[in-house]
Amino acid sequence: MKKGKLLIFIVLIVLILRLIFLSPWLEDWDSVQFAMALKHFSMLKQTPHPPGYPVYIFLAKSLNIFVNNPAQSLTLLSAFLGTAIAAPFYLLAKELANKKIAIFVTFLLLLTPIEWSLSEVALSNIPGEFFAVTAAYLIYKGIKSDKFLFWGSFIGGLALGVRFAEFTTVGSLLLFVLILRKSGRLWLKAASYSLLGIALWLIPLIIVTGLQGFVGLYQNQIAYILSHDSISNYASWFDRTRQIWKLFLIGFGPFFLPVIFTLPFARIKKNLFGWIWLISYTVPLVFIYNLEVTRHLLPLLSPILLLFASTLSKIKSTKILLAFGIIILILTGKQSLKQVVQLKQLTPPTVVPVIFVANNFDPRQTVLITSFTYRHFQYYAPGYENYWGVENSPKEINSKYIITDHPAINQKLSILSNYKLIEEKEFTGPDDIFPRVPRTNIYVFQKDLESI
Repeated sequence: MKKGKLLIFIVLIVLILRLIFLSPWLEDWDSVQFAMALKHFSMLKQTPHPPGYPVYIFLAKSLNIFVNNPAQSLTLLSAFLGTAIAAPFYLLAKELANKKIAIFVTFLLLLTPIEWSLSEVALSNIPGEFFAVTAAYLIYKGIKSDKFLFWGSFIGGLALGVRFAEFTTVGSLLLFVLILRKSGRLWLKAASYSLLGIALWLIPLIIVTGLQGFVGLYQNQIAYILSHDSISNYASWFDRTRQIWKLFLIGFGPFFLPVIFTLPFARIKKNLFGWIWLISYTVPLVFIYNLEVTRHLLPLLSPILLLFASTLSKIKSTKILLAFGIIILILTGKQSLKQVVQLKQLTPPTVVPVIFVANNFDPRQTVLITSFTYRHFQYYAPGYENYWGVENSPKEINSKYIITDHPAINQKLSILSNYKLIEEKEFTGPDDIFPRVPRTNIYVFQKDLESI
């Protein structure tokens, strides 16, 4: 089979597998907000939260015209782009190695747990990575071609509207190529194309949100990241490093360590593009980004595999490469398959409480005061009177039942003095499948007639 036909065959098989294992649930808080944004986009109402993901929402909305199911549209978008990423990645890998190795690392990319799992859920990470890798390929080709450089600059600007976290990667790679080109005219033109890509999503976003609201929301988001996500929120470097290691084992797997061990053999001068890509994301990941979830390690995957491809190209023995390739693909596929099967079959701990309440309590007699599950009740059980936290709850409640999902709410909610706890339930899921919220609780309070 010719290499081109082999790659097409692999991509088709991968797409079919993606479609088979699509998650039926909106497990993550962000996923629910994205789904709600397809019906009503409003950063002011956190649908979605800043930075707004306008290009991502636009693509999902366009798909939803045909699908007419927000959750399914979002997961399908992940599946399609999580497969389509094979094209720009293969083309870039072929530039740095040969066709055989490019096909191998592309297949490995598609099978890696973090890439496959995220291709099955309603999150912006895979679409963001698709645009980032596409921009990176075009920017790399821009080392010798003005046309590719300008297209890479434009797609890079557009990519920030899909997922803004890609700005360090796209910006660093573009700057690197522009320095190599040593042309002031190219700097100006590339900047113009990049600004055009940004303007296509930024201007409508400001118009819809309002300038004052836009600035305020971005300031709040930056403050939240610095206070909640950054290294300042960890007791020590050791704790943060240990958390990165834990997420690495979930998202990449122990089988990926041989790949990591080959990186020192990827000579810096020859592979400067790949090293800049890797470092430009590693630095903010270590210091700033949220480490509650595996998905924030995804942008490391492409540059690691590209450096790996460059190292493999030095090995002359075809038999060694073939044996190594088969073993690592089998181990990768095995771990990934286990994860996506669980994603497909398990009901997330954030959704199970909604099902439990909906099956057992009349919305006319029940008030919800929630935290982790607020958005999920809002989306899956809109008939309930639902308040986010104590600060947003009413001072007087006459309902027969009050249901909460956190001990802190129970301690601070004074109205509960007129209620008695009648039921407490815990819902759990594997923390390698649901790393952000692997456990939730429901506390059911019934009005105590004797205390009134």
